Amino acid sequence: MSNKKIEINGAIYPYIMSIYLGKKCDGKEGGFTLQSDFVPELSLNLPRDAFLIYLQNEVKNNNKKEMDLLEKYAYGVKLTDAEYMNIISLIMTPVNRNWSLNNDGDILSPFGLCLKNDENGKATVGIKEEAKEMLRAEAWEGILLDLMKESAETVISLFDFQHYYVRQKANPSGKAELQFYLGAWKFTADEAEQKLSTALRSAFMYTLVGYYCGDRKNQYSCFQRYFEDEYYKRVSLIYGIWSSISDKKTIKYVPLYDSFHNLQGANKSDLIKILKAILDNPYVDLDDKEALKNQLIESAGILHSNNSSNDIQLEQNLIKPTVNFIILRDKAKERLNAAKVLEQSGKYNDCANRC
Repeated sequence: MSNKKIEINGAIYPYIMSIYLGKKCDGKEGGFTLQSDFVPELSLNLPRDAFLIYLQNEVKNNNKKEMDLLEKYAYGVKLTDAEYMNIISLIMTPVNRNWSLNNDGDILSPFGLCLKNDENGKATVGIKEEAKEMLRAEAWEGILLDLMKESAETVISLFDFQHYYVRQKANPSGKAELQFYLGAWKFTADEAEQKLSTALRSAFMYTLVGYYCGDRKNQYSCFQRYFEDEYYKRVSLIYGIWSSISDKKTIKYVPLYDSFHNLQGANKSDLIKILKAILDNPYVDLDDKEALKNQLIESAGILHSNNSSNDIQLEQNLIKPTVNFIILRDKAKERLNAAKVLEQSGKYNDCANRC
């Protein structure tokens, strides 16, 4: 391992600002500046370099688990399901992310970095101890996003999001068509474009959560098949909402394919309104609608079977009305279709009964 060189493409990580550390031309100690009147000693592209510094440190500290995963990623070795699970476990960490860190006026602190001096007294950059878990989560999230990029983009491309979008503000690519970004950082000034990407990112993360702590993965032969099928369901749900709402800036992911506990605080009428919009949407595939209805009924059964005192209010006030809406709606459609058949057969009394 020591004779191998691990190189990864740093461009998988976001880059929003540059910082230069150096000395002023008159020899006095410099600080952080964006001007050109100093001799640069160190430059940082943030937050990108923060994640790269973290990975370099883990290799230097001989962290075998992360070194092995990083080497396989760098050399393009196909990962096993167990290795995907290991990467997912590295990002499933309940930590505060970058901008929530206390910066105390320090521009490096929100990125989890701090200034240090090496053995020669030269200024260098190190990782803040309290930010290590945050950097681990974001560094490996970037790698996982890159690993799953082709699969995620293939799923998203199955839905014509562009048809229901009119650009309001530009994004860095300068392209008129709708762009997607599944990372955590803001990437565009167009609010609808950003909100849609945020919804697709939420769907991506919920898909991973389902693999990490759910049992549905047992229905699939491998992680890749699980991801493609389960992410498709969630993207289909987002497409149904996106193509039904007039104000695209209100788009958000609703975790209907995930634990109903994630619906805490949701409004019954809003949830039913969303479901009605999707189920009545002619551009949503019938199989996708059936999958959604079946998922709601299945999840409601799971919640009811494991009902605790804390779940009773959720079930009574939100879940039961929503599932009843689905079931009664389907029954109404069946009886209306039966009424049409009876009317065509001249059985008007029976037709009236069904109506």
